Amino acid sequence: MTGLETIFAKIKIDASNVLLYQELARAYLDAGEEEKAREVVLRRRNMPSADSAVHRVWGELCEEFGLARLTQESYERALKLNPEDSETLFHLARFFYEVGQYEKSLHHLKRVVKRNPENQAARELLAETYRSLGQIGQAEALAPEPAAPEISKTTSSLPRY
Repeated sequence: MTGLETIFAKIKIDASNVLLYQELARAYLDAGEEEKAREVVLRRRNMPSADSAVHRVWGELCEEFGLARLTQESYERALKLNPEDSETLFHLARFFYEVGQYEKSLHHLKRVVKRNPENQAARELLAETYRSLGQIGQAEALAPEPAAPEISKTTSSLPRY
């Protein structure tokens, strides 16, 4: 029995299990069947769930397919269920950054960094977001850009021609 056959067998037993449909979408992606995976996402992402992680995974899947509105909706559903979920906050912030909504990205990134100041990926994206907004001082305070190497002004020991 293949992976897909196994998932279909599980769905026959428990057709209301949203996790199985997420597994099915991933299995289709892994098999290179993007259209089938996309169809699963579009048809099943609105299945009811009180688990914020479920909605975050739908958001990730929607993002893979370039479904901007559905990506945002899924991440926001996850945050309604668990407003303190730093992982979802970061996903939504990164999404907003990628679509050029820097102010929204900034809002969510500040929340992520406040909850977890050691989150280096969030700090770096926050710095990039500040740079995109022209707030270079704020960006440099978070993640200074590497300085260009200085050229030594001492006399070289190499022979001159």
